[in-house]
Amino acid sequence: MLSGGVAGCADNPALAERRIRKADFLALDHVAVLLGTNVPAAFADRQLEEIGKVRQMGVTVPSFAAVLWMVVGTRRIALMHDGWPAQCGRACRSCWYPCPLFFPKWPK
Repeated sequence: MLSGGVAGCADNPALAERRIRKADFLALDHVAVLLGTNVPAAFADRQLEEIGKVRQMGVTVPSFAAVLWMVVGTRRIALMHDGWPAQCGRACRSCWYPCPLFFPKWPK
């Protein structure tokens, strides 16, 4: 099972029930990390492709440190390892919930 989950702004209506539904997960714009210019897709996108799903890309950032700041005050969400929101959540008003889709474990 995924050792990460979905991070979003604490004010995001899609997270009001303290979880995220599969339909919202697939419909909302995502923030993705693309490490380098020769990387064809983010890790999460490759995993989604394997289960026949595609996420809506809203913003890409070059660093995991920028992800949570890109969800603040928006309806965007991001797939993240669970440690980041725990460390930065209060500073940027983010919250974290388990992913509604099955993923293999994140690489270490």
